[in-house]
Amino acid sequence: MQRKKVHRLPVIGAEGELQGILSANDIALEAKAANGKKTPDLSYADVVEIYKAISAHRTLPQEPGAAIAAKYCDGMKEVQR
Repeated sequence: MQRKKVHRLPVIGAEGELQGILSANDIALEAKAANGKKTPDLSYADVVEIYKAISAHRTLPQEPGAAIAAKYCDGMKEVQR
């Protein structure tokens, strides 16, 4: 989920059939608070990290022409001042 920035994943059975959908909300509802003695398998901090990764803005590769245009536009701003 973090790597592909998706909120839902299909759950597939042994025969390749759809068994259900796992959502980020399902994961959040399974999280447990750390009580100091035993670390839960899925903590609230884990869920926060998952949501941060899913919600992070993607950066698109910049095309060479866009870089040239950005440089040109910056130069134009200086001329206009």
